[in-house]
Amino acid sequence: MHGPEREVIFRQTHPPGQLGLSDFTDANGLGVTIAGAALDHRLYRFRLDRYSTSLSLPVATS
Repeated sequence: MHGPEREVIFRQTHPPGQLGLSDFTDANGLGVTIAGAALDHRLYRFRLDRYSTSLSLPVATS
């Protein structure tokens, strides 16, 4: 309560193989067409954790 402000840090531990990152990206703005028809799709990204170099990026259509 007294004195100058101090930086507060909450350290976190992320053991390899226990966490994953998951994300959908709307790709309709890319203008992809198949036989002249617009492809309504998203890209799904999954990475196991920050230590992993492998990446999965399948296309999800609706």
